[in-house]
Order: sequence, then structure tokens, then C-alpha cells
Amino acid sequence: MKNSKLLVMFITFAIMIAITPFIFNKLMNAKFNQMLDNLKKEGVVIKELKSKSTYLTTDRVFDVEVPQKVLGDNGIKYIKLRVEAVFKNLPVTDVKFFGKVKKVELQGLSVKDNEKLNSIIKDKIEFLVVTPNFKTYKYKVFDNRFSIENTPYIIGYEGVNGVVYAKSGLIKETTNIPKFYLSDNKNFLFQINSLKESSVSEANVSKSTANMNAFIKIKDKKVLINNINVTSVSEIAKRTSGIVKTSISEINIFNQAFLKNINVDFEIKNLYYPIFQKLQNNPKPDEKDVIALLEKGLNIKYALNIKDIKVKNKDLGFIDMNLKVNMKPTQGIKEKLDQKNFDFVDLTFNLKTTPEIEMILMNSIPQSAFAFAAADKKNGIIDLQIEFKNNEVYINGQKVK
Repeated sequence: MKNSKLLVMFITFAIMIAITPFIFNKLMNAKFNQMLDNLKKEGVVIKELKSKSTYLTTDRVFDVEVPQKVLGDNGIKYIKLRVEAVFKNLPVTDVKFFGKVKKVELQGLSVKDNEKLNSIIKDKIEFLVVTPNFKTYKYKVFDNRFSIENTPYIIGYEGVNGVVYAKSGLIKETTNIPKFYLSDNKNFLFQINSLKESSVSEANVSKSTANMNAFIKIKDKKVLINNINVTSVSEIAKRTSGIVKTSISEINIFNQAFLKNINVDFEIKNLYYPIFQKLQNNPKPDEKDVIALLEKGLNIKYALNIKDIKVKNKDLGFIDMNLKVNMKPTQGIKEKLDQKNFDFVDLTFNLKTTPEIEMILMNSIPQSAFAFAAADKKNGIIDLQIEFKNNEVYINGQKVK
């Protein structure tokens, strides 16, 4: 009797083990189909190409089209993907989604240019979805090189990979590009190494940071650019704004000139975005649109600071430069330009540097000699301030007649 009970228990247990894959296949596919329905409701187009289940595994293949409204990227019309989902029909299972990018359609590109782009990227980008809701995925780009039409130049890249998270208008991305280059295979090479970039975009605000090294080779001469850091913040609104800050540890030019501790800041505010977007999407900007954009007004700031400049072992000192341009909202700008009337522009320019660099600038730009002649010179520092307002020019506070 005891043996018969054990036999029944063993048979029951064996049957449970045997039917478990079938049960979990049904459960997993039901959950999977619910996920597909949710994606379709969001606007993703999904077409199933294959659904094959064996005793232990399930394999499903789809064509997927993700439109602009789901991507949250105004520069991309849509992306077409081939996605394969493979999972085991077991209680403890891991669903993996493998895919390749089949096509990307970009805004602002002609049909011919989009075709050229897709001839380069088709089946060259693989991804692995990390979460089953398709919100987080890793990707890699196959090493590739291709020629630029009607030029001797070749573009190439190696080891590209990254991670993307996208959900409800929030997009986070990290990208690693160990090597990117532009070359003519003979006398010229421009190469970026160890590029690491991260960005966050949400509610019309985008922030990004990037770090890299670069060098340029011209025949047997080299330019080395070390530790480039770039941060940017942009806000898309009717009146949009953007800030880009760049710092560079050192630039070595042919082992003859050395620039150290370089900072470059650029800021634009009050840019009228509806017209600017129209210009962006037009391969050949219309002059009328450019004029219309200027008539709306904008503000620009630019700053350059180089703390240490050395040429042929000679210390030349530093450069500290700032430029501000304010364009007031003005109608009839074209007529004013034709009349050489710039009363809609206010400009201030400040430059502090050393006599050695002043001499180099005057030799390079002879027209600057007049301005430098009016600059303040104290304690070995050249201080030049130029202001333009109401169609009049002031140098260090003195009106230029």
C-alpha cells in the first residue's frame, strides 16, 4: 500500500513536471501578447512573421515600426526593426529580445539621401532589449567604413555601443565610441578616440555630456586635442534657448604650439523656434525665413578663455574674450540692412590678453591695429572693450568718430 502511494505521488510529480512547459508556454505567450497589445495602443506597428513553440522553447519574430510620436524625436520620422523573442517554457525563465535596425527615415532628408543613409546602416545595428516592455535596450553597431561620394575621403567607426531608456517622453541614453575617423588614406586623418556621451531628454528639455580625445594628422604632422569635455542644455519652446560649454585640457599643434586649459562657452536665447525649425527641416534655407527669424530677435553670448599659450618654448600668456550680441525684435530688417542701418543690434566685445598675443593678432588682422591702439594697457595686460549701439562704435568708452 505504501509503495503504491509512493508510485502515485511519483507519477503525479512526473506529470506535473511534464506539463509545466506547456502551462508556462500558455502563460508566457498570454503575457507576451498583452505586452504587444500595449505597444500597439501606444502607436507601435507590429507584424508577426513567425511563432514557433517546441516542448521547451518559444521563438517569435516580428517586424516593428516605431513612429515619431513614440520615439519622441522630431528628427526621426520612424524606425523599422526586425525583432526576435526567444524564451524557455519554464517557471524560471528569461525573455530575450534580439533585433536589427532595418530602416531609419529622417526628417529633412531627401528620398535619395535617406536611401544612402540606409544603405550604410541596414543590418549594421543590433540591439538586445533589457526589459520586456521595450523601454530599455542595449545596442551595438558593427565596425564599418564607407566612402563619401565624389570625394577621396572615408568615414569609419569601431566598437560603437550604448544603452537607451525611453518611457512616457523621458529618454536617457549613453553611447560609447572607441574610435571614429575621417581619412583620405594618404595624407589626412581626423580621429576621435574614447568618446563617451550621455543625454537626458524630457518635456522639451535636453541635457547632454560628452568626453573624448582627438587628433589630426596632416602628412607627418599631428595635432593632439586632449580631454575634451562638452556639456549642453537646450529648452524647446516658442522662444527656445541653448547653452554649450566646452573645456579642453591641452591642444598640441605640431609639437610647436601648446594651448592649455581652454574653455569655450556659447549661449543663445529667445530664438523663435517655429521659424528656426522650418529652417532646420529645409535643406536649402529660404532667405525670407532667415530674415523673418532675425526680425523676431535673439540674444547670443560667446566666451573664450585660454589660460596658457606657448609657441616654440616661448610663453605668450593668455586670452580672455567675451562677446554679446542682442538683436531687438524689429520689422523691416532687410530694408535696414540695405541702408546699412544696424540700429536693431547691440554688441559688446571684451578682450584681455598680453602684448605678445596683441602683436600676433595685429599681424594676422591688420584692421585690428586701430582698435588695439585705443586699448588700455596696464601691468602687462591689454584690455580692449568695443561697444556698438545705435549705429555708433565705442572703444573703451570713447566714441569712434
